[in-house]
Amino acid sequence: QQTYGRSAYLVGCLAYMLAILWWVTVSGIGLSGGHLESSSLSNSTRLADVSRCIDILSDDMAKLPWFLMNEQTKERRTTGDPLLRLLRVRPNEAMTPFIFGKALETNILAGGDGFVWILRDPYTMDPVELIPVPWQLADVHRERDGTIWYSVTNPVNGELMRLPSTDMIHLKCFTGDGLRGVSVLRRARDAITSGIAAQDFQRSFYQNGGQPSGV
Repeated sequence: QQTYGRSAYLVGCLAYMLAILWWVTVSGIGLSGGHLESSSLSNSTRLADVSRCIDILSDDMAKLPWFLMNEQTKERRTTGDPLLRLLRVRPNEAMTPFIFGKALETNILAGGDGFVWILRDPYTMDPVELIPVPWQLADVHRERDGTIWYSVTNPVNGELMRLPSTDMIHLKCFTGDGLRGVSVLRRARDAITSGIAAQDFQRSFYQNGGQPSGV
């Protein structure tokens, strides 16, 4: 039953991320008062330059090899760590290391945060799977005593899970508070909006046969 639940969650996350990638590729940008809507940040790749940049950056990051470092000696670990096998061979049942890295980097660029849920063996507590969590489904919280924990929505059944920081890898883009990242799309909203407006004007101009409107 635990394996089935884990697989169902993984399939749900994968389907959710595929839907996001499709939405990012084919949909239009959301505009409100001349600005990007926060709910449409991941949809801003109607501008071809943005779409291509995300594709190139995520591909390049996904091609880079993964390494584990010894905290004391600063030397690379090459064998003997179960996490290293997950990073280099098969992070989870559905993803290769390349797909895992690309999905993670796409979330960082589009949403500002890359979340990875660490699934552990209940007896040895060794990591057995690494599952990227779409940034829209995760949130980070800090208690008064400084404890960090994460709330994650299951895309299959909508249940809310509470995960300790030891079971979550959180990679951030630019951050102001150290808790949540700010995506490059949000930081470049004005430039993206101007680019979309110019692109729309060009299309409208040529659709009108090269005649300025009102003339």
